[in-house]
Amino acid sequence: MAVNNEANNEALRLLGQLLPHHKPPFLQVCFERANAQAVARGLSIDNIVPLAMQFALDPDNNDNDNNEDVNDISIDNAIIAITDDNDPDLVNHANANNDPQDQETLAVDSLSFASGLFPDADPDWLEVQLRTAESPRDAVDKIFELNGAYPKRQTGPKRKFELLNDDVAVVNENPAAADVKKPKKLVKRDYTKIDPLYERDAEYFSWCPILLASNFRHCPKTQINAVFLRNGKQLIPAYLALDEIMKDPPFKPKKTMSPLIEFIQTESGILEKEMEALDAIKNGVVGGSENNVADTANEESGDIECGCCYMEWPMEKMTQCEDGHLFCLECARRAAENLIGLRKTALTCLESGGCKYLFPRVEIERFLTPAVLAGYDRLVQEENLRIAEAAKDDVLNVRHKIEEAMTQALLRKCGKIITGYDHFATLPNGSQQPGKMCVLWDNSEERNVKEVEEAAKKATEEAKLLNPDVEDDDIHVEVPVAPPPPAAPTPNFMPAFVPMGNQMVGGGAVQNAAVQIHGRMAQVRLAHQQHQQVHAAEMDRHRQILEALDARRAAAQMRQVQDAHRREQEELARQDAMRKQILDRAQRVQNEVAQGMRIAKQPKRSGR
Repeated sequence: MAVNNEANNEALRLLGQLLPHHKPPFLQVCFERANAQAVARGLSIDNIVPLAMQFALDPDNNDNDNNEDVNDISIDNAIIAITDDNDPDLVNHANANNDPQDQETLAVDSLSFASGLFPDADPDWLEVQLRTAESPRDAVDKIFELNGAYPKRQTGPKRKFELLNDDVAVVNENPAAADVKKPKKLVKRDYTKIDPLYERDAEYFSWCPILLASNFRHCPKTQINAVFLRNGKQLIPAYLALDEIMKDPPFKPKKTMSPLIEFIQTESGILEKEMEALDAIKNGVVGGSENNVADTANEESGDIECGCCYMEWPMEKMTQCEDGHLFCLECARRAAENLIGLRKTALTCLESGGCKYLFPRVEIERFLTPAVLAGYDRLVQEENLRIAEAAKDDVLNVRHKIEEAMTQALLRKCGKIITGYDHFATLPNGSQQPGKMCVLWDNSEERNVKEVEEAAKKATEEAKLLNPDVEDDDIHVEVPVAPPPPAAPTPNFMPAFVPMGNQMVGGGAVQNAAVQIHGRMAQVRLAHQQHQQVHAAEMDRHRQILEALDARRAAAQMRQVQDAHRREQEELARQDAMRKQILDRAQRVQNEVAQGMRIAKQPKRSGR
């Protein structure tokens, strides 16, 4: 029966998609031939496309635009080539009485059909796929899913494709010398790489997402399935990809962890071998190939118990403090985030025995996400700035102490001052008094300078012992320079007049000059007391500032706790409101049901 133009165009477009390597004019000729036979036989449009494909895949007509001699191919063989074998009328594989010659013809037709769909594929590999698949259509669908990642047709000497699903591939490196008996090279499978030729069973596909969810318990199921599909539905490549993704997940991890599966019972030998390879990768065996799996298959799992959650984890998912206590990355991350939320930078150990050691920086970078790590670095920087400012205040305190020591060395009190000159070792006339301590005519300026220097040196040494981080330049204090000494007095000589400013004063006025000097010394002591009072006021102000900062920090923490409590109360109120709405709705429904039952029980009035 004939078909309209729209159906013809749609069928021709489908033919072009199925045979993309053939030229459109040639496909047009094959389609017209198939359409003519369909009209002659009274076939539907569903049979035109398979018949046109058989015309196009015929070796005598393949890719020849000028060849109009397209042979008449049986429509039954065309349908068999692309139709699912579930139809017993088309492909009766279950019939043991099938003619072997017919089966061989069917296999040749299927191979010719597949070679036309994939002209660049290795014919031997196509034959293997068609032979191992349940039907030719399943084989074609599976090859389409590879997106061109299949063995290509060899331009040189032809080699036999022997790698099916065995873990060891036997490859003959010199096909020309096939008759010579030589040992063949054994190639071990690398499970970490995606292999489009890797044959697996249904049990493998059903268990792999469950195993991945058990290893990545905070990863959503949709993400696991997507990564598993992107990595060719292979367990180990998907595991390695998820391991990299979970270091900085682009999605929000689950709050509820997936169940932990410690043992599975499977009859899939493929899955068991790949699980052994996965254990080898977890234990640090490079590559996870079968060479290393054989060495580690009988060893223990090597999982270590976390000191916080007491669950077993592989070693690569563990971290430790500076004292060597081991914890899983998840527990360390949660504890660190809680401390950072409280604006604390000391990430201490989680050991229940009271370990005071911290987590080293290298381990912190392992279990913190980049965003949280950036916030932690900012918090550490702020604390360092506060410590630097406090260090500046320490420098000021040290300078004050040195200056006070120098002042105390300069100020001296004498109990016999202004009471006469009998206590001096030298009298005003220059005569000496044995057994007296005070010197009358010594160079007091030079003595003061020496005592100030000694006091400054002693105070500086004490300050360095108490504050080793303080630099010498920050606490350096200038020491006064001593003036030249005056002329020595003449012994046993009492001058009639002594200079006092611009006047000559009689010797009896020396006592008045001493009184004036004592008054100046009292002024110096008063100034020193005022200086001490100012210093004490500065220290009080500094202490008040620190107390205000502590109070502000405590208030901020209290606000955080209050906000968390308020949010919790709001959530409880919202849940109570929802519960009340549900109860009200249930009560209304119950009332309506009761009212309906009462109406149903009322006797119906008979109409007259």
